[in-house]
Amino acid sequence: ADYRVPDYMEKIYTWCYVKPKNVKMLDRQAVVQTILFGYFQPLANMVCSELKPGQKLLQCGSTYGKLIATVSKKLGPEGTYNCCDIMPIQVASCNRKMSKYPCHGGCILEDAATHHPEEDKQYDAALSFLLLHEVPDDTKRKVIDRIMMSVPVGGKAIFIEYHKPAWYSPWRYMMPIVYWLLEPLAFTVWNHQITELGDPELVKKFKWRKELRFMGLYQKLVGITILTQYSNANEVAQFLERCVEIAVQMMPEELERMIEMYKSLCPQDPDRERQLVVEALHLLYLLVSRDLSSFHAELERISDADMENPLIQFSVHIEGYLTTGRYNKIQEYMQLLPHPLFSYLMAGLVESIRDDIESCIEESYRELSVEDFCRTVNWKGSLEEVLCHIEEAHGNWVVRDGVLVFPRRVTSEKKERMETLGDLIKQINDIETI
Repeated sequence: ADYRVPDYMEKIYTWCYVKPKNVKMLDRQAVVQTILFGYFQPLANMVCSELKPGQKLLQCGSTYGKLIATVSKKLGPEGTYNCCDIMPIQVASCNRKMSKYPCHGGCILEDAATHHPEEDKQYDAALSFLLLHEVPDDTKRKVIDRIMMSVPVGGKAIFIEYHKPAWYSPWRYMMPIVYWLLEPLAFTVWNHQITELGDPELVKKFKWRKELRFMGLYQKLVGITILTQYSNANEVAQFLERCVEIAVQMMPEELERMIEMYKSLCPQDPDRERQLVVEALHLLYLLVSRDLSSFHAELERISDADMENPLIQFSVHIEGYLTTGRYNKIQEYMQLLPHPLFSYLMAGLVESIRDDIESCIEESYRELSVEDFCRTVNWKGSLEEVLCHIEEAHGNWVVRDGVLVFPRRVTSEKKERMETLGDLIKQINDIETI
């Protein structure tokens, strides 16, 4: 009963957000696509690319079109999607859309600029979708700050908004006319970076990246909370380093996730040596995984000075020996490890190489003496150990009078040609990627 439509909504946006008939007409996907020059769904997809199923999302301001549907599907039944809007008709529309999907949450009647201390750091991500250009400058700042305060370390602040295009874009000269006629509050976003409008102390706690679309008319700005501004940054980095160590030793399948977490939360670790150890472990992990394209992409990000570090050089040398087939040198490097943690990944790499060599031997020979087999795979153990290994790893091999007899593989000529062609195409794609 005490609710009153804000003055700026009455003066500026009666035509699109206040009158029920207009709201019903505008809240159609085709209309929204037309207003945004066909770019609404690509913008919605850009939001979803930053989210994962099961996450908890706060959206400041409801939205016309199918954004609610697109995001709800992305978050899934385990996710939570909370929204707020200052107009009752928008809240009702948003809740009606949300009710069609199993995602938890809902929309409440509230000014998006309202800060609730109890919700600080409670969301995996917080979103402003084409809202800032429609609210007064003071509200802009409060919305930006609320979004930044709502996410914890590692959380994302996501802004989809208009952007001032480059001088050669026709939108640079057409859109100011549209703003002057219909969106007079948009000029602040047009002339300033979003990060300039928020609390500088909060902005410093995020690592920001920006993408431009449609000749620079739209922007996606994403901030990820980092630890460099926190007093306990070193302690947290030590904890994450320990997580990486445990993953290397006991849970190799989790190693890449632990490394990515360390890199995203500690991009400027005060301990440079620790940062290089994690980077070198990541490179070695990519080699063990035989992901050469990602290995070379990661090398491109490393500075020339860091490339000379022995930790990084170790992985570079191993990659060189792998690509040239000098597997004996890789085994020699097992005695030259620059860090104890490397031994776990190197053991896996050596075992993987030996498996490949043994597969090649089986393909290439009908029979081979055990002595020649040991020499080929550079076996360092005793005869009893190699026979035990053969029995466990290759149950279809037969040892007869000191000679290994391999099973004959029957493959059609056509299938062999297709396999060879497939391998060739894969190699060409890998080389092109590198």
